[in-house]
Amino acid sequence: MELRKRIPNLGEGDELLIYASAPVMAIVGAVEVSRVIKDAPDHLWTMVKDHAAVEQEFFDQYYQDHLTAYGIFLGHAQLYQKSCALQRLRVAWPGFVPPQNYRYVQVWNAPQHRLTEATTIFPTSRAGRFGLHTRD
Repeated sequence: MELRKRIPNLGEGDELLIYASAPVMAIVGAVEVSRVIKDAPDHLWTMVKDHAAVEQEFFDQYYQDHLTAYGIFLGHAQLYQKSCALQRLRVAWPGFVPPQNYRYVQVWNAPQHRLTEATTIFPTSRAGRFGLHTRD
C-alpha cells in the first residue's frame, strides 16, 4: 500500500520498478499495481487503515489541508535474481539520475529507438509504463 497526495499516472496492472538507494544503488525488483483509489482522506482511511502501515495520527497529518487522497494497492511483487546496478542503467541511458519520488519509463520495441537495448535490463518486465522515467 502506497499513500500519495498526488497520483502518478498509474492504473491497474501497471508495473513499478523498485530502485534501492545507497548503498545498493540498483533496480532490485518490480511490483504490480492492483488498484488505485481516489477519495476524501477520511473515506480513504476507512479503506486503507488495515493496509497502510501507518497510524491514523500520521495519516491525518500527512493529508492535512488536502481534499483528495490517493491509495495505491500493490499486488504481485518480484525480487529480481540479478539486480540492475546504477552503472548499467547509465550505460543504457546516459545521464540517468535515480528519481527522488517517481518517474516514468517506456520501453519501445522499435529497433531504431535508443531505449531498445534497455529491454535487456528488465527481461522479466512487461513493456509499458513503469515507475521510473527516462523518456525524452
